[in-house]
Amino acid sequence: MIFEWVITCFIVYLLVLFYSGYHQITAKIPDFSGRVVLITGASSGIGEQLAKDLNRNGADVIITARRVEVLNQVKQECVFPDKVHVVRMDLSNIEELTQIAKDLNNKFKIDILINNGGVGMRGKFKNLQLKVVKQIMNANFLSACTLTRYIGEGMVSRKSGHIINNGSVAGLFPLPLRSIYSASKYAMRVFSNSIKAELKDSGITVTDIFPGYVQTDISANSLSGNGIPFGKTDENTTQGMKVEEVSKILLYYCRQNEKRQKDKWMLLKSLIVDPSRIVVCEFYVKVAVILSSLSEYIYRLVSNIKYNSQLEVMSKVK
Repeated sequence: MIFEWVITCFIVYLLVLFYSGYHQITAKIPDFSGRVVLITGASSGIGEQLAKDLNRNGADVIITARRVEVLNQVKQECVFPDKVHVVRMDLSNIEELTQIAKDLNNKFKIDILINNGGVGMRGKFKNLQLKVVKQIMNANFLSACTLTRYIGEGMVSRKSGHIINNGSVAGLFPLPLRSIYSASKYAMRVFSNSIKAELKDSGITVTDIFPGYVQTDISANSLSGNGIPFGKTDENTTQGMKVEEVSKILLYYCRQNEKRQKDKWMLLKSLIVDPSRIVVCEFYVKVAVILSSLSEYIYRLVSNIKYNSQLEVMSKVK
């Protein structure tokens, strides 16, 4: 009896996975007219494609990266370059980033923040210099915290906004030779879960995206133990998804997550496809993620319950 029940549940989850995969294949980029979107890491890869897709679909985009000359080239390749703003941003320099975030919050009414930028890693932890550990954690995690903190101020005051954290499957299943990269993406995942609880009644939406291998320069630009770029593109990356597909899925589900916030059947629908937590990768990884996602729902439920109780406890502290 128990065995039959387990098999039935597994089949149901496979059907859920098929349903999710079908929606990813048929997803279309919605209209973003009137939205102002800030994208980090927009000089290449997923960030560049997001900038072009958002611009084509009506958004004003603020594209950021360290290489301004490359950003200007991306701007000229957009359909409406007059609606693209270029800002130099080094995600590993948190002090400088803090001031830039404050300035952007004062200058623009940013509706959507996409924490996309970061750096990869290739190598054994025993060969990793601590300055490289700090660089990776700054670029992949602390920069997102900084931008969310200060760009989020404007969203909170307007009671409207959307924070999108582009994580990685490595934050769900830690990978060897990517220890600190996985740690930074896991930190981002837990951070997102926490602020989802804090912002649940604020009018602000939080979405997590977990891509698998994507055809970008992340492998070649990944840092080795001494901080020098790896300089090679591995086979997994060359055989990964195209950035166009990832961008389309990300933008489609981000809009679905905004709609979900107003849906009274939110919990039921989330058990089928949770638009706040989208995994974009191979079939077998999706199966593992879906089976493990039950703990995420339990955590989120407990987090929401504990949030109010923690506020009450803190208010009593003298």
